[in-house]
Amino acid sequence: MDYLSVYEAALRVDVINDLEKSPEISKKLGGFKGRFISWCAKERTIFEADLDDEFQEFEEKYIKSRLYNTNLKLWKLISKQVFERDGFTCFYCGQYGGILEVDHYIPISK
Repeated sequence: MDYLSVYEAALRVDVINDLEKSPEISKKLGGFKGRFISWCAKERTIFEADLDDEFQEFEEKYIKSRLYNTNLKLWKLISKQVFERDGFTCFYCGQYGGILEVDHYIPISK
């Protein structure tokens, strides 16, 4: 284990202790708590610890970001339905199969 890993592990403990002192932030994190602890520990290797500022930045970057709020099961189901509807063929070039991406060129409702 290198020096930075040991330092981050110690900082994780600091973040956990800070969260115990701020239950309102801990509650707002919900299922993101573990990710937040890891993220804060990395941030604290460079910046001074400030749990409120760290939470606000984390919330903007990760919790409120569209990627983390996507229902993946629903997205995969819709993607599969779109691929089947289009015969696994690229709408733009007509190529069959390969790596396909779901596009919004034709609405899902059609």
